[in-house]
Amino acid sequence: MNENDDCLVAHAGSAAPGFLLSLVLLAGAVIPLQSQELTPPSVLTFSKYRWDVRQTVEPEGPMGNHFSRDSHSVALNADGSLTVSIAYKDGVWRAGEVSTQKNLGYGTYLFRLRTPPSRLDPQAVLGLFTYSRTAAYSHREIDIELSAWGRRDIPVYGQYVIQPWDIPGHVNTFAIARIEGPATYAFTWSEGRVDFATWKGYGQWPQPGSSDLVSAWTFIDAKAVPRPSSKVHINLYLAEGSVPPLAASGYPSLSVTIDAFEFTQAKK
Repeated sequence: MNENDDCLVAHAGSAAPGFLLSLVLLAGAVIPLQSQELTPPSVLTFSKYRWDVRQTVEPEGPMGNHFSRDSHSVALNADGSLTVSIAYKDGVWRAGEVSTQKNLGYGTYLFRLRTPPSRLDPQAVLGLFTYSRTAAYSHREIDIELSAWGRRDIPVYGQYVIQPWDIPGHVNTFAIARIEGPATYAFTWSEGRVDFATWKGYGQWPQPGSSDLVSAWTFIDAKAVPRPSSKVHINLYLAEGSVPPLAASGYPSLSVTIDAFEFTQAKK
């Protein structure tokens, strides 16, 4: 609620926890206002899926970040898009993360990203990935990550990862300088195989040799590729949670907008 010179706001100290009951006294009249929930939402609907919004009290992984449900870190926009941000609040840099409530399986995962990742702050990391709390298959984690990983001497780049990342052949990096506008980041997860691709615009998966195709990589390993039973995550966090970003606002960016997430289940 915004205060102005024409109204007096009285806060009811007996209001139930999590709610603010206000009265506006205007020209001698007392007008009750609808109760407003102070606690940020823990669940939101984006691209027809229900997503949990992450909240932490202490620094947690990845990289010792605080995660917040505050709208400065996670915001559902009027046009249906989702913005995740790294925001400074109460003396702490706070990251943003959402995850689907539903486990998704074999199929094609598309992330339609409005923000060119080359604009990201060198300390910022954008993750588009699957993850299971069960430790098997390295938490069934398949990643598309975009970052300079805290280095100011190199540009932001992309990488496809089949966890664990430190096994040779499990990471493929790619340049993103050609991406100057909206782009699609995708992978198709099938038994023993994951096909990754990134392309300009929001069209269909392009053919090899297409001018829109930025990068493509196929990982094949029957033992290393996990069987599906994981949620989809989108997060934006600091490569070193305790190290401040280069810029507090503007450019480089600490905010990313995703226009859509799409999943097409594999045919059985």
